[in-house]
Amino acid sequence: MKIAQVCPFFYPVLGGMEKHVLEISKELVKNGFEVTVLCSNIDRSGRILKNEQVFDSILIKRFKVYFKISEFASFFPGVFREVRKQKYDVVHAHAYRHPHNFVVYFSNKPMVLTPHYPIYPLSGKLRNIYTKIFDKMFGASLMKRYKKIIALTDGEKEWLTSSFFIPGSKIEVVPNGVSEKYLDRHDPEIFLKKFKIDRNKFIILSVGRLSKSKGFQDLIEVLSFLPENIRKDIVLVIIGPDGGYYKKLVDLVVEKKLKNVIFTGEVSEEVKLSAYEACDLFILPSYWEGFGITLLEAMAKNKIVMARNVGGQKYVVPEKEFLFKDLDELKKKLELVYEGKLKKKLDYRKIVKERYLWSKVAKKIMDVYEEVCR
Repeated sequence: MKIAQVCPFFYPVLGGMEKHVLEISKELVKNGFEVTVLCSNIDRSGRILKNEQVFDSILIKRFKVYFKISEFASFFPGVFREVRKQKYDVVHAHAYRHPHNFVVYFSNKPMVLTPHYPIYPLSGKLRNIYTKIFDKMFGASLMKRYKKIIALTDGEKEWLTSSFFIPGSKIEVVPNGVSEKYLDRHDPEIFLKKFKIDRNKFIILSVGRLSKSKGFQDLIEVLSFLPENIRKDIVLVIIGPDGGYYKKLVDLVVEKKLKNVIFTGEVSEEVKLSAYEACDLFILPSYWEGFGITLLEAMAKNKIVMARNVGGQKYVVPEKEFLFKDLDELKKKLELVYEGKLKKKLDYRKIVKERYLWSKVAKKIMDVYEEVCR
């Protein structure tokens, strides 16, 4: 079966959605599918990428961007010609409110859409206007043309049915996943030695692009609120590339006179796996995530995971005691975890192994493809 995955960006760009497309594509290839990824020819910084390459047996075709609506939405009309002329069995579009969503009008083959739960609470005025116009003009009619829609969580399914009047039978809930290697043991010393961290410290880890919406500023604020005897025993480590907010975060650390915050920048997979192994607590402070793959990565190491009680992430955290609504609640729960008074009751590693491996996720997506081709 020939599958086309259509998305705004792809490898070497690797955010949550790009990782999702890469991992399911790798699993599809393992199962005998022929996979082509169709995307724009730029990364998020605007750097031009080569038009065609093969990566992990996945053919990547990139198309010229004629203009950008925002950092994330680009218009690359070549994808419409590609879908019209090539004989793909299924065309699977990723991300909603992007120009490439209209590819559904150019193919007579079964079309699948994974919107990736696109809610942006900290968006600027222009993006909010664009969102409202797009939803009102195209939302329901566009969704109607896709044969099947894949939601990442039950919350996203509820949003789709209430916002666009899509029957529940048309929506399949298929979560994000994690690689099996995260279940393996990794040496925490690789990370600890690289960043000269005392192994006796209480390590809080957070992972993501350094942007305002990721909420790292709130972790820094909460750290400054903690009693001194707790604060001096904690090291906050934030792993991820700069998304335009690094300087503000550093300035906040200086303003709060904190000496125990480490920004690592991008790190290798080996170092990241070691960091998950070394940490005592993982916190995802984002104001909204469609899902939150980093939660699964930490859960695979059987670590306590905390997240803001919003978006897709609230459906991923297994025990609701570890969700927080505001900074005051985060502070209280952080103190309880540190003191050993708030502990997890479930085996998170087992949960990941049973529900969230990419091999299991891809099998559900294969079932969707088979269904739409009947």
